[in-house]
Amino acid sequence: MPIKSFIFDLDGTLIDAFPAYEKSFRHTIESTGRTYEKGSLELLYGQSDIEILRQLLKKDKIDKETEHLIEQKRTYYLKIAPQYIKTVPCAYELINILKDRSIKTAIATSGQRQATEIAIDKLKIRHLLDATITATEVKKGKPAPDLFLKASEMINIPTKECIVIEDSTHGIEAAKRADMKTIAVSAGKTPMRDLKKLNPDYALDSLCEIIPVLDRIINAP
Repeated sequence: MPIKSFIFDLDGTLIDAFPAYEKSFRHTIESTGRTYEKGSLELLYGQSDIEILRQLLKKDKIDKETEHLIEQKRTYYLKIAPQYIKTVPCAYELINILKDRSIKTAIATSGQRQATEIAIDKLKIRHLLDATITATEVKKGKPAPDLFLKASEMINIPTKECIVIEDSTHGIEAAKRADMKTIAVSAGKTPMRDLKKLNPDYALDSLCEIIPVLDRIINAP
């Protein structure tokens, strides 16, 4: 069955926002007098902001402090993000090619709406997208399938005709639970060996590697 939609993760897949995320989480953790453990964010990347913060704070559940601090983190991130966000090679080119082929495109991200809008403007792809879904619009973030199921609904394409491009294990798991095909790219912080453990349909080192095999991916049985 031909692929009719490509659904993209954002952070680590289309943009590199990790330095901004790490700075904002570190700033938030250290504002409480706690120590931010370097390297801890890599293990959690791909989940929702508040779930990441809960684990960094070593809490069993989300409490009032976590809810307060996540707003502090998000405010700081929005302040510094435009300075630190970088676009991933071939991101614009790939989405533009898909648009030329009448393939629907969407973003499904664990990020918040305001942060996502900043990234879309940085990528200059607003006119190429058919839908954008953020953690703000669903009850559960990745690895739950909610984001991808919402994307399928918004673009009116059955899940079996969608393929998801992801750089995190949480994202690949979420896409599989949504009954979608998957392309794992190792452009983010997750090593390819970890991505391959989830048996994605394709495992490539970058978005640039997708372009030469695009026809094969779209028309694969």
